[in-house]
Formats: sequence, C-alpha cells, structure tokens
Amino acid sequence: MMTLAIDHLQSRYPELAFLLQMSNEVPKTNCEGFTLPEDLGDVEGVYLYGLNLEAMECFRDWLSSDSMRDVIIIEDDLAHLMGFLEQEGSCEWISHPQVHLKIPFNHSIDQREFCLDCAKAHPLQRIGVYAAKSGNAKQFKAFCLEIRRMTTLTHGRFCEYFYHHRLFDNLVPNFKRFDKLFLIRQFKDLFKGRPAVVCGAGPSLEDAIDDLKANRDKAVILAGGSTIAALSNQGVMPHLGLAIDPNPEEYPRLKASTAFMTPLVMGARVLPDIFDTNASDIGYMQSIACDITEYWVSEQLGINGAFLEEDMGEEALSVTTSCIALAEYMGCSPIILAGVDLAFTGKDHYAKGVFADSSIELDEKLRDTRACEMLIEQKGQSGETCYTNVKWVMEASCISGFAHKSKADFFNASQRGLKIEKIPHKSLRDILEASDVKRIYIDGFLQTAIHEAQVSSDSSEKLRCALLDLKTSLGACEMLLQKLIDALDSMREEFKIDGALLLLHEMDLQEELAYRCLLFGMIPSLEYAISRKERETSDAANWRKKKSLYVQLLDRTQSLLATFASHC
Repeated sequence: MMTLAIDHLQSRYPELAFLLQMSNEVPKTNCEGFTLPEDLGDVEGVYLYGLNLEAMECFRDWLSSDSMRDVIIIEDDLAHLMGFLEQEGSCEWISHPQVHLKIPFNHSIDQREFCLDCAKAHPLQRIGVYAAKSGNAKQFKAFCLEIRRMTTLTHGRFCEYFYHHRLFDNLVPNFKRFDKLFLIRQFKDLFKGRPAVVCGAGPSLEDAIDDLKANRDKAVILAGGSTIAALSNQGVMPHLGLAIDPNPEEYPRLKASTAFMTPLVMGARVLPDIFDTNASDIGYMQSIACDITEYWVSEQLGINGAFLEEDMGEEALSVTTSCIALAEYMGCSPIILAGVDLAFTGKDHYAKGVFADSSIELDEKLRDTRACEMLIEQKGQSGETCYTNVKWVMEASCISGFAHKSKADFFNASQRGLKIEKIPHKSLRDILEASDVKRIYIDGFLQTAIHEAQVSSDSSEKLRCALLDLKTSLGACEMLLQKLIDALDSMREEFKIDGALLLLHEMDLQEELAYRCLLFGMIPSLEYAISRKERETSDAANWRKKKSLYVQLLDRTQSLLATFASHC
C-alpha cells in the first residue's frame, strides 16, 4: 500500500516524494474527527490545515457536485504525510485532480511567501479555511489571515487580466483625454512643509468636519471616491479629489458629491462616466495598478513617471493609499489621517453624506466568503475591539510601513477605527494649531500649478498615431490567431499541440505590438480558468486546452477591436 501511494506521489508531486525518501520521520496518523462546515454554499476552494483522511472524505460529495471546486491541503509535518500514505484510500486523494497537496518543504520560505505561492496557484475569490488537526492554534490563525490576504492579491490580478478586454472599454476613451490633462508628476514638493489631511469615508470623519472647515487655507485636503461625497455634502470641499477605482460603483458615489469644481486626479482605468460629475480640471496619476497598455500609451506621449505608491507595497489597493502617496510626493508634512477608520465603526460602513443608510448587518458580513471581505475582530485605535476585514488589515499594514519609511511625520486624527501601527494618535485641531505655516489660498495656488503642468500641445497627434498602431497590430493578431486555430484543427486526429507551422504562427504573433501590450498578460488567467474546467491531462485534453486558449484569445481580440471601432 505504502509503495503504491508513493508511486502516485512521485507522479504528481516529485519534490515531495524525494523529500519523503530522504526523511527519517516516524509516521504519524491524524485521526481527529472533522465535521463538514455548513457555510460552503458559494465557496470555490477550501484550504484544509492538516492532512486528515476523514476530513477529505467529508468533502467528497462537495467536490463531485462541481468540477470547478478545489480542496488545498496544507501540511507542515512530513510524519503526517508518511502516516497518511499508509492509510487505505490515500492513493485516490493524492491523484484526485481537484485535491492539491502543499507542504512548505523549503523552510527558508516564510509563511507569507508560502501563502503567496499557494494563492498564485489558486487565485480564487471565495474560500474557506478550516483546521483538520489540533495544535498550533496560533499558527493556524495567522495562516487564515495570510492566505486570505494573498488570495485577495492574486484574485485581483487574475480578474485584471481575465477581464482586460472589458477594462479596455474604460481605457480607450480615457486615453483620448490624455492630451487635455495636467500631470501630477509635476507636483513634486509643491506643498513642501505644509500639512496635508488625507480623508477617508469612515464614520469618524464627522469628528474632523469643523476643524477642516476652519483650516482649509492651512492644510491641503485630499480625498478619493466616496470621501469626496462625504466631505462635500457636509460643507468641506477637498482641494484635490482622486478617482482610481474602475468599478461602476464609483459613478454613483461621485454623482452624490457636490464638489463639482474640485480638480479631479484620475487613474486611466476609471469608468469614463465619472467625468460627467465634475466640471473642473482633470489630472493624471500613473498608479501602480497601471498595466502594460497604459504604460505603453503613456510612454508614447512622454508622460511616464515614477509610480507614486511604489513604496506602499503590493497590498496598497485603495484610493486612500494613493492619496497618502500623493501627499508625500507633494512634500506635505505632517500627513494627517482623518476618517481612515478601516473598520465598521459603530456598525456603519461610511460617514454621513455618502449613502442614506450605511449600517451593516454583522451576521451577513460573517457569511461573506470573499477572501477580501472576511470579518475580523482587531484591536481598535483606543484599545477597544473593532470589526474590520481582510482588505482593511492589508491597507493598514501598507500605510504603517509607508509611514515608517517616509521622511514626513504621520498622525492619525481618529480615535475610532482600526489601530494603524507606527502612526500615533493626535487630534486634528492640536496638530493644525501647532503648525506655523502661513494661511494661503490653496485653491488658487493649485490652479497656477495645474496650468503649468498641462500635457504638451503635440500630444493629440502622438496619441492618434499610438492608438492607430495598436489597432493595426490587433488586426494582425486576429488573423494570426485564426491561423493557429486552423493549424490545430488540422492536427485534431493526432491531438498534436506543436509543430513547425504552429511554431511559426506563434512567433509571428509574439512579435506583434498588440500581443505584448494587450494579449500576453491575459494568458496565465485564461490558462488557469481553462485548466479548472478541463482537469484531465491526456493528449486529447491538452489539445482541447490549447485550442480553447486560442479561441478565447481570438474572442478577446475581436472584443478589443470592437472597442476601437466604438471610440476611434
């Protein structure tokens, strides 16, 4: 039995088989009981912490009812692997295409890196994490949070590229605005030594409203997304607004704002409709979320610059982190956080002025299986327990790390919400009263800077030529992908996925500008989605996977061409 199980292990996990053969561990069997969780309705993947045959049997029906589901087993003890392989039925699970065994056999890899490797292999949105063995409760709790953080990252990247052809519907019309924008990269040290208040839309923002009104000519006020509405509807107009989020929800949030004349700094991915909510100047900030298409277009116009949020880290996924990075880039100090609760303060999601009702139901939040939205109890700013979620914990970590490295002073003016390490609390009034900067008409100062930061006048023609080059190359990609599909079809009887003709067409495709800018990034996401539908590894299955990849690339190419036809 053991020999057969090791043969199965060798076939699928050769590194583990080799490690096992070198090990002197005494086999141990994990026979603890396991009860199937009740909250698996929309879960796409389950992480089991511990190699437990009974636990795996519990998931048999769940797996068989949907071939798109996965169980990922995390085992950190080789002795338990050896004991498992001695059990009857282990061969089936080692070979099961929906079951994946992960063992951190390289102990030089820390937990974060190990979790990132797991999440890259399984960039799911909705996951469950369950203990299948006792002991190491503290380590299991840390793993739960870390795997959700890394899954949030990898799922975001997966969606970014899998749906890039839809995002392109935002990019093209926004590219066409580039010749009329002002460039944030020219604002370096614009407000050197002047305080900045970076506002969030958390419920504690209300505590700062009076002080913001009284000191609007002393501190630069920055806000993004929902916060623009929260501030303006309570009588505070931010000096700069940021819109980075490409999701459709951004439009109603900005539509609810009364800050029509606040200069708006955009990311190239935002929904174009948001510009109907603003009558002021529009600026451009190249975000770390910038993809190769945006980077290439910016390069053609000569408007590339440093990514302001680069030092924030990869978990900086919010407009608030962009506001903080911009404040530091402009030389502001101190940088004060107001309303950056990163928690459901008082069981509310937003401050007043965003939505009529922003209260939350904790039971509903607890049932949310999205990795980024998992509800967590954490230490609050004043030592109390508060409710937060994974994405806010990620954001707090980024802000804390950025503040620690920054030359600017940082303060948190909110007494409520999630505690952000390394950023002390101090009241907004005390900070601003202690500041000896001269009061100035900040809006007028900004208008002068905006006028001097306009994109060059020849950008319009450069943009037209760049988009035409991309469109022409995309047409060539369409023809080459059709040739690749035809070549594969001619080899269907033999189920061949390589050959001279295929290689020639693939090389031609890879030379195309549009392939490098638009299609190449999609391939890992498409391959992952295809492999979850097609679990087999036979020659016929591999042929079907290859064809499916080319068919989907062709479909997306045609969608991208349709976007060009609509906007160019």
